[in-house]
Amino acid sequence: MNTKKVLLGAVGALILTVSAAGAAGIYPGFPLNSASPLTNPPTGNEVIAADTGLPSGENPATALYPLSVLGNFSGTPKNYLDNGAMAVQQYGTGIITCAVNAGQSVTTHPADRWGCTGNVGSATGRGQIVTATPAPPVGFPASMKIYRNSAALTQPICAIQEIPTVRSTYLAGKTVTFSVLEQALAGLSADNGNNTTLTIIYGTGTDEGLGTMTASPAITPAWTGITSLVNQQAFTITTAWTRIAVTATIPTTATEVGVELCFTPTATGAGTTDGFAFAGAQLEVAASPTAFEFRPYEDELRTAQRYFWRVTESATVISRRDSGCAVSSSSLAVCQINFPTQMRIAPTMTYTAGFTLTVAAQTSAVVCTATRTSTTLTGAASNTQGVPIDCTSSAGFGGAGTAAQLYDLGTGSSTGIINAYADF
Repeated sequence: MNTKKVLLGAVGALILTVSAAGAAGIYPGFPLNSASPLTNPPTGNEVIAADTGLPSGENPATALYPLSVLGNFSGTPKNYLDNGAMAVQQYGTGIITCAVNAGQSVTTHPADRWGCTGNVGSATGRGQIVTATPAPPVGFPASMKIYRNSAALTQPICAIQEIPTVRSTYLAGKTVTFSVLEQALAGLSADNGNNTTLTIIYGTGTDEGLGTMTASPAITPAWTGITSLVNQQAFTITTAWTRIAVTATIPTTATEVGVELCFTPTATGAGTTDGFAFAGAQLEVAASPTAFEFRPYEDELRTAQRYFWRVTESATVISRRDSGCAVSSSSLAVCQINFPTQMRIAPTMTYTAGFTLTVAAQTSAVVCTATRTSTTLTGAASNTQGVPIDCTSSAGFGGAGTAAQLYDLGTGSSTGIINAYADF
């Protein structure tokens, strides 16, 4: 029998061995011990054995390792959720107030890609990235706390993430498992008996987002055809890290998918320990949870920056990359800020005054008393690539047309912030 050997450049010395006589019937992949084809070729919804990565019933000694089971039948990475390890922390580690009678915004994300909502008038939900109290699970850099800060609130407080339509569509017709590591904070037992919930939702619209929420309960996104595949499935957790999971089949009509992690306090508890922490959040194509997939940090960061990017002024004098400026008048300069990656949509921009502008011979600097999306350049607006901003000052920038550069102030102050928000 003639065979053809093809070098796979992506994996170096691994060789793909294919029978010339039966090549049309063989699924290409990485050989284990022979060139035999799969007995049961994958259809996209198999149970995958945790030890071999093959559909159940396959013999790893005789089966090809199909490319389609390397990950999740829809490509890699297998985890459809972003920042499940809480490694990307562009929002910082401060305490965030969850959305109150409103959708998600730049101010309601405790962590990149993770919004927080209580969404009732008495909501006192809080979220925060933490590296201690509790310590994160072994191997994780941080976890995210969700808790009820004060007042009698008997509605769910949730962390929420929406998967983009282009990726949600990959899940249509698939069986998925949503798993997460959770730990009860010290006050949750006295409040509601250490109970938390997991939810999987889907819709039939296109990237409708989390900017508008509906009632009953008030944690539900206003999506076309919104349906809960798993509706607040309850779990009793402990003060030790525990992995919990739910499984559902995504309908073939689904074009939006999201997950929520919640707890519902009673009227008796309150405080920073009335809640839970979580890490290792994963949504995958599988009938049961598999090992958490740690993505390279640089990949997670690039993905996160499609949805949110923050420039925080440092206390040292450093130049802001891709921020060439030109003086428009003695009190105004226009700078072009280019984003590190193309954002999902043209972002909403918010600013906190800060930064400084070098002028004249670049030997002195003038502080920006205010920054804003430029109103100087006609028709200027943020776009997926970048944004023109105005730096204003009464100190005087010099002659119009002079080139300048945006710098951090470098006097021990670090007040300036530029936010570009394009998340759901």
